[in-house]
Amino acid sequence: MLAACTWLLAPPAMAATPPQHVEIPGAGLSSSPAPLNGFVFAPDGAGPHPAVVMMHGCGGAYGRDGTLNPRHRMWGEFLAAHGYLALMLDSFGPRGVRELCTQPMKERTLKEHDRAGDADAALAYLRTRPEVAAGRIALLGWSHGAGSVLATITGQRPGAPRYDAAIAFYPGCSARARHPEDFHPAVPLLLLIGEADDWTPAEACRVLAASANARGDSVRLVTYPDTFHDFDNPALKAPHRRTEVPNGVHPGQGVTVAPNPAARADAQQQVLRFLADRLGSTPTLAEVGFEFHRHSVVVQAMLAGSGPYEVLLDTGVNPSGIDAATARELGLQTTGPAAEVAGGGAGRNPARETRIPSVALGALQARDVDALALDLSQVREALGRPIRAVLGYSLLAGRVVQFDYAQRRIRFLAAMPPALDAAALPFRDEDEILIDGALVDGHRLVANLDTGSNASLQLTPRAAAALGLDGRLDELPAASSVGINGAATHRRTEVGEFRLGPVAARRVPAVLYAPGSGHDDERWDLRIGNAFLQDYIVTIDYPRRRISLQPAAPGR
Repeated sequence: MLAACTWLLAPPAMAATPPQHVEIPGAGLSSSPAPLNGFVFAPDGAGPHPAVVMMHGCGGAYGRDGTLNPRHRMWGEFLAAHGYLALMLDSFGPRGVRELCTQPMKERTLKEHDRAGDADAALAYLRTRPEVAAGRIALLGWSHGAGSVLATITGQRPGAPRYDAAIAFYPGCSARARHPEDFHPAVPLLLLIGEADDWTPAEACRVLAASANARGDSVRLVTYPDTFHDFDNPALKAPHRRTEVPNGVHPGQGVTVAPNPAARADAQQQVLRFLADRLGSTPTLAEVGFEFHRHSVVVQAMLAGSGPYEVLLDTGVNPSGIDAATARELGLQTTGPAAEVAGGGAGRNPARETRIPSVALGALQARDVDALALDLSQVREALGRPIRAVLGYSLLAGRVVQFDYAQRRIRFLAAMPPALDAAALPFRDEDEILIDGALVDGHRLVANLDTGSNASLQLTPRAAAALGLDGRLDELPAASSVGINGAATHRRTEVGEFRLGPVAARRVPAVLYAPGSGHDDERWDLRIGNAFLQDYIVTIDYPRRRISLQPAAPGR
């Protein structure tokens, strides 16, 4: 489908940059006999950026090929793509240690508290780099590295610098849980662990978190049902029993490692939210200006390496749409038979499936964006602009996007800012943004927020009937519109009161869609368009299905 984008007449994966190898001096903090190895994953821009130091587990930093293993590369690239400078730290190489996993706990010569000094040295090093925000640095670790995180934020080391937040993936909490009253994390802590973990059991971490929180410390514990150790490792394809590991819940019987892609995806969002909250910033991944032409959001975009082209950014279409002539010009291949698409207008507009190999909006680079190739000539005529594409859900899904109408800016954020999230509304993500509980003159309706519409409020024939307006259509002034499927005629009116969560407005202009105009079978009753949204900063968190409408500050 390509949902209804309507204009009234009168709106993936990024290429990864290889990490930089650096040497980190011990600075009197680390016990390593040689400088520590580090690998810097840098975000775009000059900074200063918030940063994250990452500490590997008992298997070390590298894979069998001698390069950083897939989990460390994945997290480094993920954090850099979301605006954080990530530093992967190698504690083993400079000490001549290959791995600790197969060594019984009592025989290990490198302990978690030894590696706390490595974390201190990495923090001191990052604070010397001009592109790093020195007061916004977090520490993250896995398994043995997660235990080292706990040692770093609870130990007393004279002269050691202090991190601003900490994240621990499946740390060994059992020894500390014997005396939970002694566990005092000095900074906010996020713990993530599988409930089925038989290497580092979750229950011990639950005891630590409960004890710390009872004393007023800040510890957030996230557990995942039926999930084992190493659940976020992208290299794991199936559960695996590691019989060579002598430690764990059943010493001598081995431990289980297993992937859980759903838990990994959730953990990524948990980490982003935690970092945004605790480091006091929400990195902007990309920002582009837009022209608010006839209440439509028009941006410049590169399509398949060509352009720039004028395109519309439209939360109401799925997938995106590209003009058929432009698709041919760019050499895009179409598949399948031509099919009619859902959308505004009383006509028909056959479309064929295609894929745009690359889309660039400023610094945002997206690959393989699904689209429909169709005729956009009526859209161009309605707006008087050479619109080549309508970019929608297939580009925006999985992202946090902010429409700042007052500043005419589109921002792609690492996460929704906590101050906005506090008053955000949940929405249903069914290819379009559906918000339950909107009130129009006291009637509860399902709202659809659509940046592809240049009207204020629009009511379906079903909503008009619920409000008792269907019998008055002939008395109301006519209004023309153009959508994906051509022109249609509607009626203009005004609603007395409109409410959506904290948003309230009176005497709001509205359009009544006439029967047969392409809106008889919508999943929503009320569409909210740009003529209304222009007084707000709209932030849409697609991964968490939350939306914020913040009134624009006076004078902006």
